[in-house]
Amino acid sequence: MSDRERLLDELGHGMVEVEHEVLDTVRRIPHFAHEHPPVRNVNQEFAESFTTLERVAMFITERVGTFGFFLIVFTWSVLWLGWNTLGPRGMRFDAAPAFVLWLFISNLIQITLMPLIMVGQNLQGGTRSSGRSRTTRST
Repeated sequence: MSDRERLLDELGHGMVEVEHEVLDTVRRIPHFAHEHPPVRNVNQEFAESFTTLERVAMFITERVGTFGFFLIVFTWSVLWLGWNTLGPRGMRFDAAPAFVLWLFISNLIQITLMPLIMVGQNLQGGTRSSGRSRTTRST
């Protein structure tokens, strides 16, 4: 056996012993477990606590506050008022300039949606502040 082979053989056995010593030392080091509750999504928990009526209010609030809804109402109004102003006289169904039926339907929509939107906005505001306060209290 050459000097080189003898040196590699000695170092190799020595390395295995060192490796075992290091592993034994690591096993003896105390490992402290950090106990904490699992991470929670407070927004999801709060949303799951809504009643059916609150969910309806949130659904309406999220949909009515969109540009698409605005375009639907705008288009409906332009078509209604345009037809009853410029359409054939015999086919007009809501006389200008009062547009009583259009005003009545518009007011019904507003009266129905207004409280639902307000409830939905209160719930949306509560999602952020209530969830944040619950998380702060639990930490």
